[in-house]
Amino acid sequence: MSDSDDYEYSDEEEYDYGSDENNGSSGEENDELIKIENKFYEAEDIKREKPEKSLQLFEEVVSLSREHSPEQTSWIYKALVHIVIINFTLGNSEQVVDRYTKLLSYIHQVTRNECNEAISNIVDHISQSIRSSTTSNAQPQVSISHIYRLTLDALKVEGNNNRLILNVYVKLGKYHLLNKDFGSLETVIDEVHAFIQSKSEDSGESNQSIGDNFLLDIYALEISLCEALNQKMKLKNLYKKITKIMKNAVIQDPRIMGSIHETGGKISMEEERWSDAYEEFFEAFRSYQEAGNAKA
Repeated sequence: MSDSDDYEYSDEEEYDYGSDENNGSSGEENDELIKIENKFYEAEDIKREKPEKSLQLFEEVVSLSREHSPEQTSWIYKALVHIVIINFTLGNSEQVVDRYTKLLSYIHQVTRNECNEAISNIVDHISQSIRSSTTSNAQPQVSISHIYRLTLDALKVEGNNNRLILNVYVKLGKYHLLNKDFGSLETVIDEVHAFIQSKSEDSGESNQSIGDNFLLDIYALEISLCEALNQKMKLKNLYKKITKIMKNAVIQDPRIMGSIHETGGKISMEEERWSDAYEEFFEAFRSYQEAGNAKA
């Protein structure tokens, strides 16, 4: 299992059990909550050595929480995160989808940080594992595209986490690019632009404000798509749009900027603008160097 399996929570999220002044009913409730907490941490402690037993304990956490303290959804949510990852590790593909769908039904009942962290952890873990299995010619048992789509559908219904939606779209686009599924990549790009446009119209804000630096991520994917399909004219027009956005981007990821500047250098060379080409390639080199890319 990868480091992403170590999905732990800070003590700040633990339940406050109150004082000794609680009545009998509260005392019984506290006993159940303590039992739930103990099972959760016991399951966490043995998840590497005994994943099946750990899975059983996490499922008990979910059942006990629903029975005795359904309002304490945080424990259910935390347990479901582990349940999804353990089921994936054990190859229980149907359970992965089923329990992940259940987890997504709770996203409106947890904090945004909990939502973001859990979804990113699960999606990244499954994506990395599937990439590894593809490299080793093993057949992946779970469709990561399906996981991404389930995530996007749930987040859009929840409707209050545009940044995470865009982040998931970017990861899905990168997945399709890695697999050279250019048709699916083009669909993702079109969906992102439509999503950003709709949010801009709803709020009256500009695309750049809504999309923030995610626009650069999407345009970087679009550059890769144009290069793969040899769409030179579209690439030139796209680069003109990107140069305007680059000036307004608050944070510029050197990995993305390296790719964009390299493309600018190639375009300048084709147009025999040698000085511009030199500047673009130099900026690409600096960005790749900063990102630790082997191209530098």
